[in-house]
Amino acid sequence: MAYNPYYDWPETAAALLLAFGFLVSVMARSAMFQYMLLFLAGLVFGRLMFRWRPHKKTSLVLIIIGFLMGYMLGGIWANRKLLVAVYAIAIWTGWQLEKHNVFRARTFES
Repeated sequence: MAYNPYYDWPETAAALLLAFGFLVSVMARSAMFQYMLLFLAGLVFGRLMFRWRPHKKTSLVLIIIGFLMGYMLGGIWANRKLLVAVYAIAIWTGWQLEKHNVFRARTFES
């Protein structure tokens, strides 16, 4: 099957974020710094999960897993199970913060 950028954008984004997660994780030398960076990324992805269109959430889950896989590949100083737990808690926290309008964001409607 040929590559179609219109239909295959989640796979492309997941591959790019896999590489980005790997680079960020390798550049963070200490385990505590890796956990903090992953928590911030999880907050962002949790907010995106709340705002994303319901019929496209599968695409975002693929992208989220791609970032986590890249981060875990590069996170040689951190505990893998703790990385997954911190990421899941951060995504849930980001979802809840967005649900309760803790962070205000300006949206532009056309």
